[in-house]
Amino acid sequence: MNFYKFYSDIVNRIIAFNVACVTGDYELRNDDKSLNSKKMLQKIKELEEKKGHLKYTLKKETQFNKKVDINMKIKKIDKKIYKLEQKL
Repeated sequence: MNFYKFYSDIVNRIIAFNVACVTGDYELRNDDKSLNSKKMLQKIKELEEKKGHLKYTLKKETQFNKKVDINMKIKKIDKKIYKLEQKL
């Protein structure tokens, strides 16, 4: 057994654990699926950060029409996150 394989197995298990935190199912995957899952997890993280920024902006906003617009953007992000979680 070489160190690359050992390292690769550890990385795959960490990715599987992170996917399990989102989906609730712990499943070891091959390298290709693991890489794809890693990309989806990164995209979910980016969307969550964007959503957090929008929520912060929403709290500061005073105009009702802008609040509605921000809420619609947050709902769209929620839908994108949900779709990515379903693909995991």
